[in-house]
Formats: sequence, structure tokens, C-alpha cells
Amino acid sequence: MIPTDAISLVPRVAEELGLDEHLVKSLVENYWHKIRKSMVNLDSPYLGIRNLGQFHMMRFKVQSRLKTFESLVEKFPDHGLYYHKERNIQMVNKLRRILREMDASDVQRKKKRDMRYGVYAEQE
Repeated sequence: MIPTDAISLVPRVAEELGLDEHLVKSLVENYWHKIRKSMVNLDSPYLGIRNLGQFHMMRFKVQSRLKTFESLVEKFPDHGLYYHKERNIQMVNKLRRILREMDASDVQRKKKRDMRYGVYAEQE
């Protein structure tokens, strides 16, 4: 299978479905815009894309970004850029929440694995 980008498929899909090319293009752009927005907003540590798969954030990347935003909040505490400070604080909170979700998921996954192989039952 030769990988193709979504925009190059627009003319073929429009012709196959009998739709206007601009309509198909706007649907494709809107779909990928929502996916990018979900990634940027840090809604969840996981992103599932139908017929493509589920993607997970890397813990070290989240921790690295968290350190960056924490240092920005500490470095520029009372400058006149209140909007940027608030945005950075929001990012710190989102990244901390994502790390908590990742930790909870790891614990749950470990319990399932241990239950499956009998390790968890032996410890109790």
C-alpha cells in the first residue's frame, strides 16, 4: 500500500461519491483540524483515530513539557503578560492531569497483567 496524504484523495473520493470537490476537501480539513485541536488541547493522554489506531503520549515528552512550563511560570511570575502567565499555568495543570491519568492507567494495566499471570493473587 502506498501512503498518500488526505488532500490527494479528495478528487478521487469526490468523483466516486458524486460530491463537490470543495465539500469533500472541507470535510477532510475539518476532520484533521479537530484531531490536531484535540492533540494541542491535551484533552487526553490517548488519541484514537478511527481506522488508523490509538496513539499514546510519551511520558518523557509530557514530563519535559511540564518542566518547561513550570520554569516559565517561575521565571516570569509578575510581568505584565498576565495572559501568557495564565496560559502557562493552565498548561502546567493540564500536563499534571495527564501525568496522573498516565499513572492511573499504568497501575490498572499492571494489575491486569499481574492478575493474568497470577502474580497479584500470590501477593495477597
